[in-house]
Amino acid sequence: MTLINVVLDVPEPDDTTTEEGRASAEAAWQIRMHWRSEFMRAGMYDCIQFLEGCTLEAIKKQYDNFCRIKEADFAELVNRGKGRKKGEYEDPDCCYNILLAGVKNTRAEGPFLSILQHLLLVTDDNSVRTEYFRLIENCISEIVLPKTCVDPDFRGKFEFTQDVIHFLDALEDGQEERQANKRVETATQAKNEALAKLSQYYKRMEEFANEAEQLRKHIKDPNVPLPPPTSRLSPPETYIDTTDKKIPPVTGGPPPPPLP
Repeated sequence: MTLINVVLDVPEPDDTTTEEGRASAEAAWQIRMHWRSEFMRAGMYDCIQFLEGCTLEAIKKQYDNFCRIKEADFAELVNRGKGRKKGEYEDPDCCYNILLAGVKNTRAEGPFLSILQHLLLVTDDNSVRTEYFRLIENCISEIVLPKTCVDPDFRGKFEFTQDVIHFLDALEDGQEERQANKRVETATQAKNEALAKLSQYYKRMEEFANEAEQLRKHIKDPNVPLPPPTSRLSPPETYIDTTDKKIPPVTGGPPPPPLP
């Protein structure tokens, strides 16, 4: 740990207000981030559990110093992301173009395309798609901004610490909401169709009443012309079949009485 801290102890300029000072501070930060990740990939990942539980004062002091600088560099990384111009990361097209320019004609272009293709497989349902992207967002943040402040251990399987219970609950709530909305939509459509049919019946009843009035006038005075017959409404789409059907013979019961 002493050797690692010595290597990572890159001096920074006292004055960062000048262009040269800012460039030196940037170089020092880049070196620390790079070498820290290289140490972790070289095998330091396997020693973290031992270092966190070690009670030796000398080792504990060196490891605490390592963690302190690591967290400070990680905070600098987060602040740099916040300090970008809005147009650089708040517009989806701009973000895509920046990512594409960074992976174009490199070995990372294939995985980047695969990520986009997998995203295209997400369902088109708005509520479910939102929960999918929220879950993906949290998983990406764990990979890109890990709590260890270094690159992930690419040798093994990445284990997420994200709690997905609330995402699953949101998906279930969304499914129940969609089913309820579908039932409401079906009931509303049936109600509108019934109201339209009822309006047709009322209109036809008025026509029958007018026809009856004209028939009364014709009966009183044959010179009054007969009214035109009122057309009937078409039968409903669904109706009860009232046609006579053959009644099946009754079986069972006591035998008939004997003939006299």
